[in-house]
Amino acid sequence: MQNLLRLCQQNVPTVVQQAAVQQKLPDLPRLWAFMQLCDMAGVNSNMTARAFKKAGREVSDFANTIRQAMGGDNSSVQNQRSFQMMLPLYMGENETSYPTYLSVYDENTTDKETGIEKKETWLRICVLTDNIGAAELIFRVYEKNQLDMRFYFSQGEVAEDFKDYISNLRLAVREQTNFQIGEIRLGSIGERMMLAQ
Repeated sequence: MQNLLRLCQQNVPTVVQQAAVQQKLPDLPRLWAFMQLCDMAGVNSNMTARAFKKAGREVSDFANTIRQAMGGDNSSVQNQRSFQMMLPLYMGENETSYPTYLSVYDENTTDKETGIEKKETWLRICVLTDNIGAAELIFRVYEKNQLDMRFYFSQGEVAEDFKDYISNLRLAVREQTNFQIGEIRLGSIGERMMLAQ
C-alpha cells in the first residue's frame, strides 16, 4: 500500500500539487492517492451498470497513473541498447522524495583487427535535490572491470566540496568491488570538468 501511494503521489494532477504548495499541506498528494485507492475499493454487487462503468474508468485511470510512474523508455538497435526512466528517490529519515532520472546505455562492438568483442555500459543518474540543486552521476564500465566516474553538480562550490570525498570513494570501490578505477572527473554542470586526483 505504501509503495502504491508513493508511485501515485508523483503523478497527481497539477491542481492538487499546486494546492499542496499554496496551502502548505505537504501530505495532500498522498491523501489524493489514498482517496483514489479508497474510491476503487467501494465496488460491490449492488451497483448499477452506470456505477460499474464509472468504477471501471477510475480503475483504468489509476492503472494509467501507475504505468506512467513505473514506465521506462527502452530502445534497442544492432549491438546497442538503452533504457530511460524517471522515478522518485526516497532519502533521509523522513523519506523525502526527489525526482530522479535514470539512463542506461549498453553497446557491444567487435574490434576489426583482433576480432575481440568489447562491451561498454554507461549509467547516468540525475537527482534534483532541495539543498544542492541538481546532481548528475555518470559511470562508464568497460573492458569488463574498468570504471570511469563523472560527477556534475549545479553549484560549483558543491563540486569543490565533493573533492574531499574522492580518496574515500576510490578506497571504497577498491575494497568492496572488483572494479579498477580509471578516470574520475568532477565539476559543475555546463563547465569544463576537472580531473580528480
